[in-house]
Amino acid sequence: MNSHFTPDNYQRKDKRSITSEKSERSDDLLKNQPRVKIWTVTLFQPKPRDRIIHYLVSSEKVLDTKKVAERMAELYGMNVYLYGSLFNFFEVYLETAVEFHVVERVTLQVLSEFDA
Repeated sequence: MNSHFTPDNYQRKDKRSITSEKSERSDDLLKNQPRVKIWTVTLFQPKPRDRIIHYLVSSEKVLDTKKVAERMAELYGMNVYLYGSLFNFFEVYLETAVEFHVVERVTLQVLSEFDA
């Protein structure tokens, strides 16, 4: 009795094409998002619940730090101090510590408003 397994190549190729189509569609959705990088000084890979008070942001273009600070202050509901640096970097100091997932959400929202 010979029971060799023969893979179904058609089904495997079909699954690959479906996953590649999904990844292409998701890439199209992300093209309009601002490319932002957030660095924390104390934590190299912060978890969403980690609380931070100071972080660095890199944006694609030069932004008016005064307007960005005012908008962040509105969204955070506290004083925000923003200092511009070289190469489209700026430092953000918050009045009180905030969870990292809130920092990501607010920063992306503000940069997407000023990027448009």
